[in-house]
Amino acid sequence: MSELMIDGHELVEPCSRCGALLRGELSQAVIGDRLAWSISSVCDGCGSQLESCGRDTLPEEFRQMLLDRDGAGRLRVDPDSGRPLRLAILRVLRRYGASLAEASDTYTRLTGPGVIGTRAEVLLLANRLNTTGVKTQLDP
Repeated sequence: MSELMIDGHELVEPCSRCGALLRGELSQAVIGDRLAWSISSVCDGCGSQLESCGRDTLPEEFRQMLLDRDGAGRLRVDPDSGRPLRLAILRVLRRYGASLAEASDTYTRLTGPGVIGTRAEVLLLANRLNTTGVKTQLDP
């Protein structure tokens, strides 16, 4: 994908078979307790199809494309109901790799302006927090 371009909401690159434009559509979803992403591409010239997929970390250029196309989601926790569950929230954040400082910062954002991300990212975090009894508010 050395000549990959983003054109509007499509990923475009030369087809390795015929050189025509290979156009791809990007998607991201929550599957189980993980993020999954995929790119489905079709060549304008020869009709060749290509599927790419991955788990967890989405390359930043693709993440930005999703944010530009779909808008950001925002996840919040009511400060009054979240305060007694602060340790439970911090445990969830730490379990999935946040440092102490990152977990504390995320808690502050959750109970303040909210955490922003792709819709799948904030849905995954909401699902993880909800399993501990934390009531979340997800804004599209």
